[in-house]
Order: sequence, then structure tokens, then C-alpha cells
Amino acid sequence: MLTLYQASAGSGKTYTLAYEYIRLLLSNTQADKYRRILAVTFTKKATAEMKERILKELHVLSTDPAKSPYTGQLAGQLNLSAAEIQQRAGRCLHAILQDYTRFAVLTIDSFFQQVVRSFAREVGLSAQYTIELDSKAVVNQAVDDLLFAMNHRRAAEDVGSWLNEFALDNVENLRSWNPRETMKTLSRQLFSEQLQARLDQLRTMLTDKQALRDYRLALEAVPADDKTGRATADAILQHLNALGLLSDVWEQISITNREQKRLPIEQINSLLQRIIDDADSPFIYEKMGTRIHHYMIDEFQDTSAMQWHNFRPLVTESVSNGNDNLIVGDIKQSIYRFRNSDWHQLQHVAEQFPGCNQPLMDTNYRSARAIVETNNDLFDRYVKWVADTLSKDKKLRTGLGGEVEKAYATLRQKVHKQELGGYVRLRWFKSESADEVCCQAEEEILQLLPKLRERGYRMGQVAMLVRYGKEASRIANLLLANGYEVQSQEGLLVASHPAVQVLVLLLMLTVAPHDEVARTRLRHVFAEQRYPDNPTQATRFTLGNEPYLTAEQEEAIRQAQLLPLYEQVQQLIAGLQLYEWPHAAAYLTAFQDIIFAYSEHQTAEIGTFLQYWEDKQLNACICSAPTDEAIRVMTIHKSKGLEFDVVVIPYMSWDLGPSKMDAGKILWCKPDIAPFDQMPLVPVGFKKELQKTYFSDAYSEEYLNFYIDNLNLTYVAFTRPVRELYAFGQTTKEGKNGTLSPKNIGQLFYSLLQEASGFRDNCFTRGEAEPYQAGSKSTSDVTTLQAVYHATPIGTRLRLSTRGIQDELSLQDFGTLMHDWLSRITTLDEAEARLQELLREGRAREQDIPRMRQEWQHFLQLIAGRDWFDERYQVLSEHAILTATGQTLRPDRVMIDGRRAVVIDYKFGTHLAPSHRDQVRDYMTQLSQMGYSVEGYLVYVTLSQIVAL
Repeated sequence: MLTLYQASAGSGKTYTLAYEYIRLLLSNTQADKYRRILAVTFTKKATAEMKERILKELHVLSTDPAKSPYTGQLAGQLNLSAAEIQQRAGRCLHAILQDYTRFAVLTIDSFFQQVVRSFAREVGLSAQYTIELDSKAVVNQAVDDLLFAMNHRRAAEDVGSWLNEFALDNVENLRSWNPRETMKTLSRQLFSEQLQARLDQLRTMLTDKQALRDYRLALEAVPADDKTGRATADAILQHLNALGLLSDVWEQISITNREQKRLPIEQINSLLQRIIDDADSPFIYEKMGTRIHHYMIDEFQDTSAMQWHNFRPLVTESVSNGNDNLIVGDIKQSIYRFRNSDWHQLQHVAEQFPGCNQPLMDTNYRSARAIVETNNDLFDRYVKWVADTLSKDKKLRTGLGGEVEKAYATLRQKVHKQELGGYVRLRWFKSESADEVCCQAEEEILQLLPKLRERGYRMGQVAMLVRYGKEASRIANLLLANGYEVQSQEGLLVASHPAVQVLVLLLMLTVAPHDEVARTRLRHVFAEQRYPDNPTQATRFTLGNEPYLTAEQEEAIRQAQLLPLYEQVQQLIAGLQLYEWPHAAAYLTAFQDIIFAYSEHQTAEIGTFLQYWEDKQLNACICSAPTDEAIRVMTIHKSKGLEFDVVVIPYMSWDLGPSKMDAGKILWCKPDIAPFDQMPLVPVGFKKELQKTYFSDAYSEEYLNFYIDNLNLTYVAFTRPVRELYAFGQTTKEGKNGTLSPKNIGQLFYSLLQEASGFRDNCFTRGEAEPYQAGSKSTSDVTTLQAVYHATPIGTRLRLSTRGIQDELSLQDFGTLMHDWLSRITTLDEAEARLQELLREGRAREQDIPRMRQEWQHFLQLIAGRDWFDERYQVLSEHAILTATGQTLRPDRVMIDGRRAVVIDYKFGTHLAPSHRDQVRDYMTQLSQMGYSVEGYLVYVTLSQIVAL
């Protein structure tokens, strides 16, 4: 049986999930029942909360069942006495704690990663692959590598020709001739599920550049009198040139993934789809080493279509075997569409599992009466406004308004906390300037916080919810400037601190010493530190000639520029004493952590790091622990699933539907009319002009989704508070006919509440602001310490030697070093870069370099005439081969060209040993069993001899 819970905000979802899990655990006498239950949710925070609730309730049931709210329900449903419940709960709790790794309460991504690791060999993954979370960086690197290959005449001829056509077309249409950013924008779509599902089919067509040219000619030939066809052709042509390079970008991504042994997290779902489509459920369980009887899926509205496609066969088999399964979701809280979530899915589950149980959770156990009643009335009006707006637009597909009303049919909630009155205050400011409205809202917030404290609230009970990260940074800086503690993951941007800005600017000047803009910006940062309360004087100092650095500081900068990236930043911090700047310690440490993490996976060159930082800086934040007096500042997306006694929404300014930022969004449409259907899928820009094309239904669907996104986002924000809610926005400007035309959420609520009881003088209130009664959760056990930065001079650091104290490397150590160098080289022109990499990492010393270069020339003479470093090969260096007996083999270099494989093993010793031949023959045997035609070679560099096997 499948049970589908429609769980509105605050309706006791975690309580219900924990109860259902414990009910399954105690339904029989098996203590290891937990091994047969899989509970998945969307975030790590929700996973931790569910685990904590389950273990806590098991502990209460096993010690004093009378204190557990679950006891009565369990006794009734399982027909057990309190003593039997206590005994079984104790046994299950002990078993889980002794076997905690099998306690399968996971995020959905973690579960899918487990499955993929079980099938790593079948899908062609390295046994040591890592998950890459930053798909944007993956795409950017692939596009840059492709353009680099073009500049160095290493790209395929048709790729270069297509790039030239792309650039010329951009110039003719008054767009930038440089295709880099356009390629990156479209290439990021490679990880969208819609495209992943058809990628193999699409790639086959995209590799044929002549077929693409023919397709373009067919589109250009569509006559002007066919208005719909002409508009459709123009929409496709706008992105066709970039589309022609998509397969080449994907190929470059695949090559880099293999080289770096990484798997972008967005590819996991498509890999799983391939696994599950080709295998039955029992085989999947067998490979995973377990068998699941019961599935519990939380936050179902946040799952993507492909994730549900992968889960559905497993749930179907479980249901067919008579096992209980559980799905919990709420369409009104679907706010992760940018991560491929699909709110429609929750509506279709009942159709896919006829006869499933569908209890409605419509009582709010979280919020006070005033908040629940306000949300009931307000969102009733909001939903009706969205439905009417969509229905009145005759250019959109009919029925959109009805879809909205159907999705929100279960909107209204019952009040559980009748005794808690609560308080709501929405305030609007009449101003033409959006920034002035923000400033007025901030003034009111600074007046509100002391009043909350007077009424007994601690600042740790207050949360500031914003739409965008830049708004979080703004409100966090405001609070810090006024003496409040702040706990935020979005508001405390690493790049916002002036000490970090100094470091970035100095790195820029290291790369470009004559960059006067960077030098002026650097001077201004120092000026602001010198005159923090006098902006005018700071500006004068910036424009003046007075030195802003001491002679010692300038010398410290010069010395630092001679060091590798990480050490350079360390030296700059110490030499300029940046750690003494106010609140700098945490920011400097976070910035160095970012550099260290970058250096582990990338070449630690300053120029490439600055490019990385350009993308990273908007998301790099300092995380801090919550305390009783730290105000929470977070985006609405991060707040989902959380609750706060007091919620303040400083800026009710997000859009109601598509915004200007959505103008560049790409839609992938399936043409079904000639000649457009020559491609299985085409990208088109999300513009109003799409309404005049054959893709008008796709435009309507996307238009609806934007309204749903913002409606859901608002619902999540307004359902977080327990006791009090405050929000600030801008009044709606009247049109010529006297009607109100709202442009954002604040203006909409202003227009919707004009006639409501409680609206007066641009302010809506409900309830009373009462004194807070102590007794809620406290974080007083958290101790806040002042961050201190410790800088150790580089020259005085303790060093560990791995080679002894001799100046000259032994033959064995030198051979090991050369072996390491050669294993990193894919093509010959990489040799010097990899040598410098060894030097930066401390693997090689300056005195080793001449000897290594000499040996490299010796190696080049030895392999002269051979194509081992030709770019046509797929090169696998130091990749592990897992044999059928469990043994791991690791050849130095394997080069693959189609079904031909060449194995090379480097030797730097002074004798030929039979074991060397046996070793390479083992490699060859394993590759032969994989279906390759294999050649093997032993390269004795010191002996100037190559042995073919």
C-alpha cells in the first residue's frame, strides 16, 4: 500500500514521518527491520532532523512509553501493550546504534550516489571518482579548453569552421563576436534533465555539422508569409550556432571528467536512468548488497522528473509485494525548480498508483492563530489573483488559471494553537525609489528589534528572510553596523570584507602590474579604513598623492609576489597585518580555505584562480553557529522546513511572474512540424515572441511556472513564523483609470488587502504584540569566541623531510620523482606546466629541475618517432584496474584509440628484471579481457631501451 500525504506548512510532517518509520520498525520482532526501510528527503538538515526525531522517540518509548505521544497510536495500530512496545523499541534502538551506517535515512542524492557507486564499472566510471558539485565550473572549463584548442589549431577542422561562422553571424546581428559567453550560457543547459534525457540522440545529430548547415538553410527558406513558421524559424536560428558546438563541449566535458576522475552531480540521475531502464529491481538490490522493503520519500514536490523515474520502479515493486510505502509532499512548497524539481509530479502520483491512501494534513501545529488566519485569507486572494491574471491573457494556453486553483485547493488550514494569539504587521511605504523604500524598511527594523527585546525575545529567535543573497548581505551588514550579532550562510560574503578585497586586488596587480583601476580601488579600500566615518575625506585621500603603505608594507608585498599562490596570500596577510582589521579573522581564514581547496584540484596559478574567484565570490559565505543573541539572516530557499518565533521580511520586492533576469532563460522544445522536426530538440529563448510560434504552449507552461514559483516562495516565507510576522514593501501606483497595477509581491499584497479588516494608513495588522513567555528552545549552551587569526612566518615553519638531508637525490628518489612527472603528462606540451606543478607542491626542489629537464630530453630522444603522446589517444595515467579476484593493478600509462590499447610502464632502474615483463603482461591480459587489442611496452629511461611485449 502506498500512502500519499498532502502536508501543508506546519502540519506535523516530521512527527508523522517519524511515527510511520517507528511503526514499521515495531511491526514485528525483527530488531534489524531498519535495514529494510529507506527514508529519503531533500536536504541534509531535514535528514538530520528526521534521524534525531526517530532516535529520540525510540529512546522515550524504550525508557518510559507513557511520555511518548506515539504510544497510544502504536498500541492501537499494532495491537501491542506498552510493555511490548517498550521492549521492541529498546531492541531496535540498540540495533541501530550498533549498526548506524545501515540506518538508511538519507538525502535523495546520497542514495542515488550509493547506487551509482555500485554500478561504477558498468557505466564506465573510475573506481576512485569524485562527485563534482559545481557544474558551472565544469562547463566554463570545457568551453575555455575548446576555444584554447581552436587557438592552437588542435581542434577539429569542422569545429573551427563552425566557430568562425558563429562569430560572423554574431557580428552581422550586432551581437558580440566573441562566442565564449553565449556558448557557456547554452552549454550549462547540458545538465538540465530535459536535455540529459535526449542527449545521446541529440549528440548524434550535432556531430554532423553539414546536417546542421542543411537544417539552417531549411529554416532560412521558410517564407515570410508563413508568419507562425517564420517566427518559429527565427526563434530556433537565434541559438542554432551555439547548438552546433554543444556536442563538442560535451565531448570536452567527458574528456576532462575522465582525466580528473570526476562525476558532475547532475549526471547521476541520467546514469541511474540508464541502469534502471536496463535492469530489474532485484538486480539493483543485489549490486547494492541490500534489499529494501519500504520506501519513505519526504519533500516529494522537490524531486525531479528523472529522480522519480528512477525511484518509481523500486516503489512499484515494493507496493506489488504488499509492503507499506510513504510519500509526503506539498505543491505549495515547491521552490526548487532551478534544480529540476517539478510540482506537477505530486498531482500524478495518485494516477500512477490507483487506490493509494491520501490523508490530508490540514491542521497547522506551528503558527499562532493570527498568522494562520492571515495566511488563509491572504493566499486565498493571491491564488485567485494568479488564476484570473493567467485566464485573462488570451495569448496563453487556456486552462492555466484552473490548474492553479486545482493545485491550491487544499490551501486553507485549521488552527491548532488557539491559545496563542500571535501578531502580524505588514507595512508599505509610499516612494518612487525602490532603494528609498528599502532604507525606510531598515529604519523600522532597527526600531522594532529593541521592542522585541523589551517584550522578552532573544535576538536568536528572530529571522530575517530575503529573496536574494545580495539582500542577505545588505541586511546582515546593517545589523552588524548597529551592534547586533548575525548568524548567516548567505549574508556574510567572504568578498564583502575589505581585507579580502585588498588581497584580491594585490593578486590582480601581481598579474597586471599596470592596472591603474585595480591600484586606485586598492588605495580606496585603505582610505576607507583610515577614515571609516568620513566618506568625503576617504575620497579625497583616494584621489590624493599621500602614501597609503609604509616602506615595510611595500617590501612585504614585493617579497610575497615571489611566492606561490597560497603562501603569497599568507605573506600578504602577515606583512600588511590585515588580521588586525575589524572582524577580519573569519573572512581571511575562509578566503585561504577557498584557495587551498582550489589548489587541491586546479593548477594554483594566480590568473586562473582570479577567474575562478570571479564566479565563486557571489556564493562564498562564512557559516557561523546559532546563538541566543545572533539574528538569523537567510534566503527564503534556505528557510524551508525551518520555523522561527519571529520572522521579518525586510524587502517584499520579488516579482510576481517572469522578471528581467529570466529574459535569457532557455527553453528546450520538441518540434513536430516540418521542417523544424529535423532536430529532436531545439533551444529557444524565453520571450513574448514565442507566443507567435509553434512553441506557444511551451511558453505558456513556462509562464505559468514562474507565477507558481513566486507564489510558492511567498507561501514558504509567510508560513515560517510561530508567533510574530513583520513584512515591508512599496505601495502600488495607481493607473490612469484608478486601478492598482502591482509589479511585485509587496505591491500585490497592498492591493489585495485594501478592503481587508485591519488595513489602515498603509499598514495591515492582526492580533496583538504580547510579551513573550519564556520556555522555548535556547542555544545558551553555545559559547561565542572572538575569532583570532594566527599567522606563522613562512621561513620559520616546521618542515618534514621525506628524502633525507642530502643535496643530491639518490637514483631511487630521482626515479620516483621522474615517474611522478611522466604520469602527469598527457601531451608533450604539458611537460613544463607539470614540472612547475611539482615544484609548487614541494614534490620537486629547485636544485632538481636542471637534472629533470636533462632526463626529459633523454626520454624524448628515446621515444622519437613514436605517437604515444598524440592527441588522438584517450590517456589514462595511473588508473586502477580491479581484477575478478579483487586485485588492483595500476599501469603507468594506458592509451586508447577505439578498440586499440597501448600500455606503457616506465622504469628508471639500471637493470632489466623478468618481473617487469610479468607486470606489464598482467596489464595487457586485463585489457584484452575488456575487448581491446593490446600492445605493451617497458620503457627503461636510464638504460635508453624500449622492450616491446
